[in-house]
Amino acid sequence: MSCFCKELPGQKRKKAQKQAVIPRLATANVIKRVDRSLELAGKSTGLQYYCNWERLVEAGVWEGVQTGKFDTDKLAAMSQLSAPAVLVHVTDQEQTQVSAGMYMVDPHGLKLTAVHMFDFFHRVWNCLGTATARSGLTPAFYAATMIFDLGYGPWETCAWWALMLAEASDMAAHMKADDPLLLSFWPRILVDKRLHLSNRDEDVGRAARERHLQDLAARGPMDIKNVKCKPSIWMSFHGAFDAWDSNINTRGMILASLSVHKRWITSHKQLFGDSQDGSGRSSSFGAAAKHETASKAAAVKEAKQKLAQLVKSAGHAVVAVAKLIASEPEAIDAIRMLAHGSRGVYTRESQRCTP
Repeated sequence: MSCFCKELPGQKRKKAQKQAVIPRLATANVIKRVDRSLELAGKSTGLQYYCNWERLVEAGVWEGVQTGKFDTDKLAAMSQLSAPAVLVHVTDQEQTQVSAGMYMVDPHGLKLTAVHMFDFFHRVWNCLGTATARSGLTPAFYAATMIFDLGYGPWETCAWWALMLAEASDMAAHMKADDPLLLSFWPRILVDKRLHLSNRDEDVGRAARERHLQDLAARGPMDIKNVKCKPSIWMSFHGAFDAWDSNINTRGMILASLSVHKRWITSHKQLFGDSQDGSGRSSSFGAAAKHETASKAAAVKEAKQKLAQLVKSAGHAVVAVAKLIASEPEAIDAIRMLAHGSRGVYTRESQRCTP
């Protein structure tokens, strides 16, 4: 930041540089990028163009700028002069950008005439993350991430995706409409299809199960691959949810069949826990008790630990996801609650940029 001292005479410049508050490297790099961007935008002096504190001191309003308490007479006199250049910049709520913004306007920093504001959508997303933690839904969020992104593994090779496609084709060719595995998942598949309240046989009976198997042959429920859920990408959860919502339990059924054929488990009944329909069991990934003081970091840590324990006990990630879908319907309900409850935020964000 020595450019703000270069106009001073030699000894004063050295003294000013020694007394200057030096920002951390990461913060300084952000400031340098802003400075260079302004130069490219036509401000030849970069951030120095907005260094007007000497004019504010001469006008007697510098103290008011720092405290918000102005002398009305001096402020009126200042208003008759040409307005000083003011830098208005909006940043994400990321620490280096926040620190850079604060350092720019700090009286012991660059002392720029600037207004620093936060990006509205980033603020809303951060608030949504905090609300998710306090409501106990963070485990459901990370469970959804594992369910949606399983096809990319292991290690981004998409090898499991190929296994899932092959298993779906094999099921379509050989599975019967009265197969115990299909019957085990069928009530929940109807919920996914929004047909669980129908009494028509063509919607819920044998003919409907046969059509569902034909959809597997057409790769309908398995033909979505390019939507990835990543906590680091704003609102990607909602895009992945929209892609998989109607086929979550179909994916669980395919994973269960794959686990049996690969001999990772001996029977699909192992996935359902104590009861075939998973009833009467408390969910580890459903809507937990509210944590009014829980931080986002603590909630994320707890959710990741739960997933790690699930994979360890299952012995394989594919089995873990199949068990999660089969044995914890409360978790699927919590995922849907979270997705639909935050839908308004997603709608506004999708108008701003592609998720």
